[in-house]
This record gives sequence, structure tokens and C-alpha cells, in this order.
Amino acid sequence: MAKKAAKKSQKIYRTRGELAAAFGVSARTVSIWLGAADFPGRSGNPFCRDGHFPDAEIREWLEDRKKRTKSESQGTLDEARQKSIVTKTEIDELKLQERRGELVELSVVKRELARAVTVARQSLAALPETMIRMMPADTDQRIVDDLRLSLQRVVDGACDSVATAMEADE
Repeated sequence: MAKKAAKKSQKIYRTRGELAAAFGVSARTVSIWLGAADFPGRSGNPFCRDGHFPDAEIREWLEDRKKRTKSESQGTLDEARQKSIVTKTEIDELKLQERRGELVELSVVKRELARAVTVARQSLAALPETMIRMMPADTDQRIVDDLRLSLQRVVDGACDSVATAMEADE
């Protein structure tokens, strides 16, 4: 019963202009508030004083909104701080690795990888003939040819995989 009495005695603004003046905001701000689904007021008809903007409920709505916004922005701020700490830590680790001489220039790494790939290709290319020489001399030529072809496919596949891996890294 006391709550109903309090609601009846609370100030009700009838126009957007009255509400804007009472809260020290622009009529545009009031229009934005009206766009919020949970805004406690409602607009009236143009040129009529039939709007319903309850002062206490709107003040409570603004306070809740302010708390939500502050909480959300605090979360965003905490995330930004965390990212900054992680980034600073990563930079510090890189500087330490640089001082220790553990970092190598990308061009040097690429050159050494290319050299290793060339050596691996040369070793693999000799594999089919090395395997064929290990077979008994009286092995049927069709078996030898099939084995040579199979081994060459394996070598070519391995070389293609290495080439693909090198292209992916560039």
C-alpha cells in the first residue's frame, strides 16, 4: 500500500522536453533512451502532453545502466590489461633470447633449410638404385622394374611433401 502511495506521489514528466530539462540532457538523448527495451517511460502523441516518464523509475534505470556499463567496460579494460601484460612478457622473452644469441635471422634459417632439403633430395634420389643393387642377381626383371617404379613413387612423394612444406612456410 505504501508503495502505491509512493508511486502516485512521484513526479511524472509528460513530454520529452520536460524529461530532458529535468535530467539535464538533450531531447535526442531522451529519444535514444526510448529506444532501449527496458526504458521505464513511454512517449506520448506529438504536440500532446500524454507521455509517461516516471522520475524515480528513470533515475533507477539510469543508475542500473551506469553500473552495467561500468562493469562491462571494466571487463574490457581487464582484458586489455591482460593482453598488454602477455605482449610485454613475450617481448621481454624475445629480448632475452636475443641477448643469449638464441634468435636467428629468418633468411639464415631459410638458407639452411633449403640446403638440408637439397641434401635430403639427393639422398632419396639414390634410394631406388641402391635398393635394386641389393636384390639377388637372378631376380625376374619385371619384379625389379616394379620395385624400381614403386620406390621412385615413394621418393617423388617424399620430395613433393618437402617442397609443399617449404612453400607453406614462405
